[in-house]
This record gives sequence, structure tokens and C-alpha cells, in this order.
Amino acid sequence: MRILLVLLCMPFFLWAQNEKITVTDLTRIKSASSVSLSPDGKRAVYAVQTTEPDAEKKWEYIYRTHLWLTDFQNPSRQLTQGEESVSRALWKDAKTLLFTRPVKGKSQLFQLSLEGGEPRQLTDWKYGIGNPILSHDGSKIVFSVGLSLTELLKDSLFNPSKAIPEWSFEKPGFKDNAFLKSDSKVKPNPDGSLAEIRAFLNQDVVDKKAKVINRLNFQGEATTQPELNFSHICVLELKEGATPKVLTTGFKSFQASAWSPDGKFLYVTTGQQANAHPDREQTSKVIRMTPENGQMQDVFQAENQRAFAPLPSWDGQRIALLTSPSEASISPS
Repeated sequence: MRILLVLLCMPFFLWAQNEKITVTDLTRIKSASSVSLSPDGKRAVYAVQTTEPDAEKKWEYIYRTHLWLTDFQNPSRQLTQGEESVSRALWKDAKTLLFTRPVKGKSQLFQLSLEGGEPRQLTDWKYGIGNPILSHDGSKIVFSVGLSLTELLKDSLFNPSKAIPEWSFEKPGFKDNAFLKSDSKVKPNPDGSLAEIRAFLNQDVVDKKAKVINRLNFQGEATTQPELNFSHICVLELKEGATPKVLTTGFKSFQASAWSPDGKFLYVTTGQQANAHPDREQTSKVIRMTPENGQMQDVFQAENQRAFAPLPSWDGQRIALLTSPSEASISPS
């Protein structure tokens, strides 16, 4: 009977000796992702995300991502460190990696030799370098640039004609999009004309004191997102002094997915409708783009379908892609 009592009590004694799981234990979880095999297949680089305490704010935490290297035999070693996170790595060759990380608020391209030394910054472009994709011969990258509607209206590179959207902005009280062009002659005045009162109220938006929400897809991950954002594509040759070449412009987004094996084409995803409000665009298509001049050719589109993530075969004769049904058509009443 005593033996049975001891056996029954043992789990409780063992449980009491172990520490309980706390909420902050969740911050000790590390996640690995973005595994990339080296060209010779002997090593792989991957990203590890950690959750670390914010030194300036108590009980606040920051996600950080850094690169690790494994040869599948010895313990992995960390390649990057510091407060700034890095993107997934690209193998330029069997001894060299490319990745991006923020510099003064904009993501820039870095090169790291696995034979030793610190990462070397390759770009310092004011727009930043996002989601780079390396060509098969390692000579150039295609990358994305993100701009808000406010930035795009004023930008001379991605909106050289200083145009306004052809699709309706659908803002109550305005019959067209002419209001998007700022008039320097109108001065903010709470007691002035209608235009002056609007300019006065807009100062609260500029100063981040208020948000004007006039869109369908305004809900973000942690807060509301009243402003539209656009993604454009550029190409950069990986040589000293090279300048990025802009391939797409205007008030329509494009996402590059892959290079053709011979490097002559890019496979890109964009919306099917030519002049649709971005929040009303529910379908997408795959196009083939020439990096020299930005010429586009439709490759795949299907009615009421989203097409994305195209990947060409090694001989360039076929592509694999993903599709999904679009949501119900959304049109202004």
C-alpha cells in the first residue's frame, strides 16, 4: 500500500519541481525559414527570427531576423548580427551571399563573402531595394519599390508626367480626381473658402493627428491603413556604379516573380483590369516582361481568377503557376 501511495504521489512531486510555463516564455521561441541551398549543394543558408526585449520600452518586444549557415554536418553558425533585421539570402555564387537590410529607414542590398569579412553595402538608393530576385547568371537583380499614393503623386521617376489616377478615387464631394493635385495658391484657413477649410483640415492628416479613410481595404494587421500603396519593378546590374532601371510606373501595382532561364524575360503578376481602383481589383494575371525596355506580353489569365507565383521550366518552354478564385466582384453602386 505504501509503495502504491508513493507511485501515485511521484507525478505530483515531479510536477512541483518543474517551473511553470509563463507568458514571456513564448518570446524564447525561434523560428527558421527561407532555406536556400548553395549552388554546389554542400551548404544552406536560412533565416532565424527571434523575439527580443525592446531596450527603450518595458514589456515591449522586437522581432529580429538574422542569417545562419549550415554544412549539414557541423553546428550552424550565425552570419549576421545587430539590431537591424536582414532579408532572406540569395546565393550569388558558392562563396557569396546577397541580402537586404535597412539603412536610414530604407532597405539596401548587401554582399557577404563566406570566406570572411564584413557585409559590403552595394546600394544606397533613396527608394530602397525590396524583394530582390537574382538572374540565373548572377549579373543582375529585379526588385520592387513601394510608394504610397501621396509619394507617387509627387514622384518624378515613377510618375514622370505628374499624372493622377484614371480610375475614380470615389471620394464623396468630388466629381473627379482633380483634388489630388495640390494647389500651392490655396492656404490653410479655418475661416476661409471651402478649399481653404479643406487645406486646413488636411494639416491634421499631414501631422498624423487624424486619418481620412476612403477605401474598402483599410484594415491592416495592427491598425487602419487609409492610404493606398503601390508596388513597382526595377532592374539593377550588379556592377560598380550601376543605376537601377525603372520598368513600371503609374497607379497600378506589379510584382516580379522569376527570371527566365536565359535572363531575357521576367515573369510578373499584375491586375487584369486596366483602370480599376486597387481595392476593387479582384483578379490578377501573369505577364512576361522584357527587362531592357519594360515591354509586356500577357501569358496567363482566367476569368474570375487570381494567378500568381509563376515559375518557368529550365528550358523556358513552360511555366507553373498558382491560381485561386477571386472574391465577388466589387463595383461602385
